[in-house]
Amino acid sequence: MHETDAKCLIKPVFDFFISKEFKGLFGDDEYNLSLLCFQDFVKDKEPYWVRVKAQWVIRCTLDFNNEIGECPATLKEVVLAIVGKVRSSLGKMLDKELKASHSDTLHRDIDYPDFPSLNSWGRMGWHQPKRPD
Repeated sequence: MHETDAKCLIKPVFDFFISKEFKGLFGDDEYNLSLLCFQDFVKDKEPYWVRVKAQWVIRCTLDFNNEIGECPATLKEVVLAIVGKVRSSLGKMLDKELKASHSDTLHRDIDYPDFPSLNSWGRMGWHQPKRPD
């Protein structure tokens, strides 16, 4: 699966979540940056992990109250909370599997997923467009 495909799967679920929680109280730039942040998070050299990360993001978004708790005030906080929860939960599960298998590869003989640093997403303001790379 490619990152843009994952973003297309995440988008309708995220749209449903924000229509329920935010009722349109956000800007287009903040919304687009939210989707770009999800796309950056699911990026991986292994297509298998792109799909798995997207599935976990979708599950966490649909069950936000049980997974994370009360909805934050901004889309930025919501996205970073979802990504943080998925990263920690998936990381713990994979570490447990690696310890149990006594191997450097996982059950599908693939490497550990890439978990990109999203520090820049946390620091930047989401009310203006992202600068080109």
